[in-house]
Amino acid sequence: MRARRASRVASCGVVAGALAGAVHACSYGAMTETIDVEAARDYSGIASPGTGIPMHPKLHDRASWGTALTYAALGFENASSDVQALFSFTDPALVPPPAIEDQSPLQFFATPHTDDEGVGPLFNQRACIGCHESSLDNQKNLAGAGRGDASLVGVNQVSTPVSRAGRQGLTNSSLISKIDGNPPTAAFTLYGDYNPSTGAFNPLTNFGGPLQHDDAIGYCAINSPPSISIDPYLSGGIDPVTGVSPLGERRVTGERAAPSYVARGLIEAIYWGDIVHNEDPADAVATYSSLDPQPDRNICPGDCISGRHNESAASQSFIGGDTLVRVGRFGLRGAGTTLLQFVIGGAQGEIGLTSPFSPFEQPNVDTVDPTCNAGGPTPNVTATRILTVRDLIRNIAPPMPSSALFESPPTSAAAIAVQAGATLFGLDLPAFQARMTSDEVDPSQFSDDTNHAIANDHQLGCATCHIPVMRTGVSPAQVGGAESLSNRWAPIFSDLLIHQNPEVPYYLLQQWYEALPQMIDPASCKPTCNPNQLIAAPYPIHGTVSRDMTDYAVVANVTGLALGSEFRTAPLMGLGKVGPPFGHDARIYLNVIGDGSYPGEQPNPPATIQLTSADGGTVETSITTMDLAVLAAIEMHDLPAPPINPATHAPDYTLCPSVPPNLDVCTRASAFRGEARNTMERFRALTQAEQLTVVRFLEAL
Repeated sequence: MRARRASRVASCGVVAGALAGAVHACSYGAMTETIDVEAARDYSGIASPGTGIPMHPKLHDRASWGTALTYAALGFENASSDVQALFSFTDPALVPPPAIEDQSPLQFFATPHTDDEGVGPLFNQRACIGCHESSLDNQKNLAGAGRGDASLVGVNQVSTPVSRAGRQGLTNSSLISKIDGNPPTAAFTLYGDYNPSTGAFNPLTNFGGPLQHDDAIGYCAINSPPSISIDPYLSGGIDPVTGVSPLGERRVTGERAAPSYVARGLIEAIYWGDIVHNEDPADAVATYSSLDPQPDRNICPGDCISGRHNESAASQSFIGGDTLVRVGRFGLRGAGTTLLQFVIGGAQGEIGLTSPFSPFEQPNVDTVDPTCNAGGPTPNVTATRILTVRDLIRNIAPPMPSSALFESPPTSAAAIAVQAGATLFGLDLPAFQARMTSDEVDPSQFSDDTNHAIANDHQLGCATCHIPVMRTGVSPAQVGGAESLSNRWAPIFSDLLIHQNPEVPYYLLQQWYEALPQMIDPASCKPTCNPNQLIAAPYPIHGTVSRDMTDYAVVANVTGLALGSEFRTAPLMGLGKVGPPFGHDARIYLNVIGDGSYPGEQPNPPATIQLTSADGGTVETSITTMDLAVLAAIEMHDLPAPPINPATHAPDYTLCPSVPPNLDVCTRASAFRGEARNTMERFRALTQAEQLTVVRFLEAL
């Protein structure tokens, strides 16, 4: 673990200057965060510090949240007419929509667009909502399960911007075609060549990369990732152990599933200094937990959690973006400094709609005739069209958590379970309840942890990264900012920092898939592996859900300082209403009806994963309910538990096979375990009933 951290602890980034006092050995400057011109702050998404006593958040009625494409189902209550107008919508299947520039932002988001409006030539969806249709999958699975999955009953059944990209099976890139598309998922694929020595990523733009498309207008062809044999950067053969060519590069791919657009305006309104204040890049902070096991100080000097901020310049993502490096908060790696860049990228990359911010079409190298593009105006949409969609996303409210979280004292079975799970999570429940309901909580009278609603006893330690409450400053949003976003407590359940994820070494991903006692010694691969030279195999990793939580398709404009093994802490607000799939690429999906298979292929089976508990041991489990999907999402926070000791019925690191460190995915000191290693040890030491209370708490959000 120490070796993996070395490359990331060394740098605090290029942002440097005067924040009163260093934070965990680093200091940061305000850069453009100090801009006081309202229009410039709105454009660049720059929040100012909050003052005084924050107000409680305007949380949306839980029952109706996300149930329709309307202001009433999505927006902050009592919003101004300007905000409500953002949500105007009529079903385009029933009433022909206005011209694309005359549509409300929600109408534009949910309306399929045409070739003549500028879609393509390459695209994945014709409408923004095409990447936000997980609710339809959940509706079908609930119906297919005979409404027997009680944990799925409260999940939204109508696709809206608070839905996310769906998935019903594993992606098989070799079967993606213009005719069939990519049936199991709306997640998109990035590809390129990565240099492990330098960290550089080659997006292969000369081959049409880095974004793979599965559709194209007219007779245009879709681009396919180049085969290894024709990639000049991979010529000379591939090392079977590292995957690296003589030129130092290896092919990488990564899938991205669109997130739920919940409370992004509140996240944007958090002052940058409040984000960096929570980082601990050297793991210097040792939080208190009454639960065992405690961290091994030879492995983790603190609590094993060592999050750090990410940063980038918006100018890397779009024309006219802020050229100064600022603290990021949006996207898979938290590199995004503004919501605007994601609207621009989604319109151009997924739909093929160019704008003044991104006026060039995606490279279309597999189509000989460049006139296959049907046209539309150039650029296809105006800057105003893009900016108003950003305004819409800013003004989507988070839902009120379940009433079971506010029952005091808890007397119902539901409240007892939910609040027990909240305690294990590390939530300071009274502090949380007060900040969600009162406008009289003075933050100056409480500690940082109390203001974040983190309990003194961190228990499992989930709240260390998934910080329950942050406070917003002065929102940059000119539409809706003052009325709903500024100076509020915000229940985002994220620190917005990046953290080290569990990783499976390349050699194991490529060669070793079965629970065999021996495997080919990678030392024999010079370059051809000797099948007769064997070593003990690492502890087997069962299940169809990949346990490798890295993604080395590190496209520069959405990566910032992050390594391929670092992701931002995912916000959890609305989890119980949005439902599955979970994960950055939607790999933890729920499919009990065999839906979404490729043409001619067998029905897709449920995903499977190893789950470990104190009374159930380690069991490979099919994900057939939302409860199990949430458990799987928790389990993904680290590599699997070590083998179960038959005498103690508990995971036992001494039973891990003896393998070289570069293949060790089992021991407590494995360099490939993630920052949540100790949290997951504690979680796996819970009984199944205790684990289920944590699930119930998360489903109450």
